[in-house]
Amino acid sequence: MPSIPELYAFNVDELKQRLRLLEIEKKPARKADIIAALEGELLSSRIQHYLEQLDDLERLALAEALYAPDGQFDLRAFVAKHGQLPGYFQPGGYRYRGRAPSTHLALFFVGWAIPPALKERLLPLVPRPAGFEMETLEAADLPAEVELAGSWDRSKGKKKMEALVVREMEAIARHDLNALLHMAEAGRISVSAKTHLPSAATLRRIEGQLLGGDYYSPDQEVELKRYQGGAILPIRAYAWPLLLQSGGLAKVDGNKLALTPKGKRLRAKPFEEIMRELYRGWLSRGIQDEFRRIDLIKGQTSKKRPLTAVKERRESVSRVLESCPQEKWFSIDELFRFIRAKPFDFTLARDPWRLYVADASYGVLGDGGYMFKILEGRYLMVCLFEYLATLGMVDVAYTRPYWARDDFHDLWGGDELHFLSRYDGLRYLRLTPLGAYCLGLSETYSPPVREAEALFRIDDQLTVQLLRSADPGETLVLDQYGQPLGPGEWRLSPGSLLEAMEQGHDLALFEDFLRQGCQGALPDAVLQLLESARQRASALIDQGPARLLQCHSTALARQLANESATAPHCHLAGDRLLVVPARAEKAFRQGLRRLNLLWPTQK
Repeated sequence: MPSIPELYAFNVDELKQRLRLLEIEKKPARKADIIAALEGELLSSRIQHYLEQLDDLERLALAEALYAPDGQFDLRAFVAKHGQLPGYFQPGGYRYRGRAPSTHLALFFVGWAIPPALKERLLPLVPRPAGFEMETLEAADLPAEVELAGSWDRSKGKKKMEALVVREMEAIARHDLNALLHMAEAGRISVSAKTHLPSAATLRRIEGQLLGGDYYSPDQEVELKRYQGGAILPIRAYAWPLLLQSGGLAKVDGNKLALTPKGKRLRAKPFEEIMRELYRGWLSRGIQDEFRRIDLIKGQTSKKRPLTAVKERRESVSRVLESCPQEKWFSIDELFRFIRAKPFDFTLARDPWRLYVADASYGVLGDGGYMFKILEGRYLMVCLFEYLATLGMVDVAYTRPYWARDDFHDLWGGDELHFLSRYDGLRYLRLTPLGAYCLGLSETYSPPVREAEALFRIDDQLTVQLLRSADPGETLVLDQYGQPLGPGEWRLSPGSLLEAMEQGHDLALFEDFLRQGCQGALPDAVLQLLESARQRASALIDQGPARLLQCHSTALARQLANESATAPHCHLAGDRLLVVPARAEKAFRQGLRRLNLLWPTQK
C-alpha cells in the first residue's frame, strides 16, 4: 500500500514532470516506481531540502494550505491576504496543466490539497502562518481628500479628488431616535399599508428632522437617468421608519406609523437599550431585503429565487462586524480583503447567473465567487451605510458615489454608469462603543466623551451668532426655530419657538441642540424663553373632535347637562349649547333615546 495514494490520480506524464524536480540519480519510468521515488524523497528527511527550494510566496502558500481547516488551498483568500498567487496556482501554471512544473511547490500538492501523509510530515517543519490583521487608521490619519477611481482630470493628468466627509454617528443617532419617535407619536410618518415603506413627502419630512440632514443634501444630487444610476437620496431617512417597525417600536395604523405599547415602554429605557433592541429587530425581522436597494442589479425577484435567505446574510454581516477592530478606522476595501482572507461564510446569491446589469443576455454576473465586490460587497455597504450607521453602531467617512469606484466598469454596460449603488461613496468605517454593545462585544456602554467645537454664541438679546461654518443640518435646525437676521445670525423669540412647535418640532430636542452647540452655558434669557414656550405650549389641551348641539331652550340644555343618561357625555357651553366629544357620541345618542329624544339631523 503506497504512503501517498493520492499520487495515483496523476498520469505517467504528470508524474514524470514531478520526478524531474527530484534530485536523484536514477529516474524510474514505470508509474509505481515513480510514485515510490516521490514517496521516498518526500517522506524522508530529504523533504527539508525541497522545502528550502521554495521562495517566500510559495512557503506562504504551503503554510496556508497546510493549516487550513479543510486542508485546501483557498486561492481567493490567499490573494486577499498576500496580494498575489505563486506561479504554480496562476492560470497557465502547472496547476492548470498548461505546462511542466518549474517550481518545487508542485511536489507538495495534488490538486488544491496536500495529501494527509505528506501533511503529517510537513506539520513539524512548516510554522503556522500569521493571522490576518486589518490595516487601521487613527482619526487624525484620515485623508482630507480621496481619489475618484472612475474619473480622470485631464488638465492635471491624474484622477480627480473629492473631500472626505466624516460623520460620528452615535450622537447623531441619539438625536434622530428622539426625533423619529416624536414624529411617530404625532402621527407624522405616512407609510404604505401594503409595503410599509414611507411616502415621498414623509421622506422629505424625516430628512428635515435628522441631525445634519441625510448623508447628502439635495443640491449634491446629479440628475441622472435611471440606467446611469438614478438618485442618491434618501438613505438614513429611508431606514428609520423600517427600523422602528422591525424593532417593534412602531406599527402601521391605517396609513401612518403609530407607537406600539412596546415603543412607549422603551422610550423610558436608556438610549443604548433602545438601539440594541432596534438592531436585534433588524437582524431577525427586517422589513425589506437590503439588496433590493441596489436597483441597478436586476433579476433579484426572479421566480428561481437566486438570492440566499436575507436573515442568514444579515447574520453574516453581524459576524463580520464582530471581528472588526473597535474604535479604529479602516477602509471599506480593507474590510472586503479581511472577509476574503478569513474567510467568512458569506454568500449572497445561490444562482448569480440569474442576476444581471443592463442586459439579461450579456450583463449576467456569473460566478458569484469572482463577483464578491459587486454582490456581497455591495450588500455589505447597504447594511453598513443605511442601517448600522443610522443606528450609530459605526461611524462613516464618505464622498458622493459618483465615480467613487471602478470595480463595475468591466461589466456589460458598466461604462455607462456613474455608480453601481448610492452607497459607492462609503470609504471608511469605525466600530463605535455603541456598536460593540449592540453586538454583545461589551457588557456595558459608556458614551464617548469628545470635546466638540462650539457652533455659536447667544447674547442676552437672544441673538444666535455662528462661530464656525455650520453643516446643512445645523443650519436647518436654526432656521426652524429662529428668525434669520443675516448670514450666520438668527434671533430667538416666543413667536419663532411656538411656530416651530406648531409644525411638530420637539422643543426638548432644540434645547439639547442649544446646550451642545453653545459657547459656554445658556444665558438666563434663553432658559426663560424655553420655559415660557413650554408653559404656553401646554396652556391648552386638545381633547379631540366634538359635535356642537343647539337646544331649543335653556331649560332643555340644562336638563341634558344634568340627566344621568346624558350628563357624563356632554358639556354645557353657553345657555343653549352642548358640546359632545366624538368619542362619547354613541353613548350620548343612547342617553337621548332613553329620554325619548332624537339626535338631530345635520343641516
